[in-house]
Amino acid sequence: MLKIIHLQLNNKAKGTYWDHTFLLDCLEGLDSNRVVVIIPGAYQWNITDEINRELAKYKKVLVFVTSDEECKFDIKKLKHSNMIVYSQYNNGGKLFPLGYPPNTRKILKEIGLVKKQHDWFFAGQINCSRRKMMVEELKKRKNGRLYESKGFAQGLDQQQYLYTLACAKTAICPPGHVAIDSFRLYEALEAGCNPIVDSVGSLDSSDTYFWEKLFGDVGFSTFTDYKKMPTGKDSLAWWINKKYQIRQQFKRDLGIKENDIAAIIPVSPIKSHPSTRIIDETIKSIRHHLDCPILVTMDGVRKEQEKFKTNYMEFQKRFLWKCNFEYKDVLPVVFNKHTHQAGMMKVVLKNINIPYILYVEHDTPLTKDKIPWNKLKKYIKSKQSNLIRFYFENQIIDEHKHLMVGKPENEFLKTIQWSQRPHLASIEYYKQVMSNFSDKSNTFIEDKMHGIVQTQTWKKNKLCIYHPKENIRRSYHLDGRSGEKKYDDRLIY
Repeated sequence: MLKIIHLQLNNKAKGTYWDHTFLLDCLEGLDSNRVVVIIPGAYQWNITDEINRELAKYKKVLVFVTSDEECKFDIKKLKHSNMIVYSQYNNGGKLFPLGYPPNTRKILKEIGLVKKQHDWFFAGQINCSRRKMMVEELKKRKNGRLYESKGFAQGLDQQQYLYTLACAKTAICPPGHVAIDSFRLYEALEAGCNPIVDSVGSLDSSDTYFWEKLFGDVGFSTFTDYKKMPTGKDSLAWWINKKYQIRQQFKRDLGIKENDIAAIIPVSPIKSHPSTRIIDETIKSIRHHLDCPILVTMDGVRKEQEKFKTNYMEFQKRFLWKCNFEYKDVLPVVFNKHTHQAGMMKVVLKNINIPYILYVEHDTPLTKDKIPWNKLKKYIKSKQSNLIRFYFENQIIDEHKHLMVGKPENEFLKTIQWSQRPHLASIEYYKQVMSNFSDKSNTFIEDKMHGIVQTQTWKKNKLCIYHPKENIRRSYHLDGRSGEKKYDDRLIY
């Protein structure tokens, strides 16, 4: 397990820190020979020589300077031959978020997904000119909840606060006492309440690009003028992905090998929504085999399926909640406009850089039968195949036999049949496949590719079916469409 040192070298520094919760969550379960050292900076800024002597005890360190809102700690004074440094408040090294207080996720998980009853919510101290302006504007707005407290953590109890937050559509997030970052932002994100963030510090200092420095892409609304507060934008999917990205960066810093497979599941409106039963079963089937990131691309609603929209939106809410509190490394990619499989895949391929893709339609889970993943990856890496599909019957059915090439060899059967049933492929090949689709493509991938591969030689695409000697069935069908029309006449290739 990862060795984590809480470096608290004087009595002032000793204690439990709220701003360590998110950091420790991101590090949970990791293992590395690089030691993690957490330094509460505000209470130890004047003993860096002593801190350096402690750091020197370890060959490789990953240092986090926390709890230093006023940036007293001079990170430049830290010395070590093999050190990576982060800070919470932009006073040196790489930036990482303040995060949420202890028990936030535990309480929210117990509360569960609740109905949005209020348009906005704020509870806290009104202790500076910025917050006074905020209150003045909020009192003009209807259907909100405003609670003024006498001091830090002296208002609503945590359970009541988080429940009210979860019931609100947006949360107004003024800065902390000194810095722009605040616990409130992350509590809102975890609660699925869209933050509206004041980017002017409590000391009337503005760091216009603070959030860009911290996150790169900013998935929530920011402002500097309370009279022009935005309405907020959906932020939960962004936050789920951002947390994954932060953890992946920590893994790289710790020298932990990253996954070489990413699973992709396309989702669109179906009759069984808002139930998550089908996607639950498909995700579970992948998890039975692989501990890899699972990207779930959620399509927009096409005009012909408007009747499904209400249930589909509810399904998305339930699914995002599960991504945040139940699933592991399931990453939602939400499309507000109908884009279909091809359009969504073209977007995804621009944003991932992993050698292999496991494509699994949302209603075609994998069976529990053994799949030798390392063998399959090696076969693709050796260029003997570009794509290996998992068949849906015990043996090749008669209707497909004319599309097979030769006999099975080493548990692989060559084919010139393209099917979107579950398959493992190299990302390079998939990029080649998607070059057959226009930027305006709005179709099933199979609908175009099945004709292309049948008019080309096998060597052009090198498609195979995983074909062990006994039962070759490795996938099955949950029939998500349930007879719903395919709308072939509306597709754009």
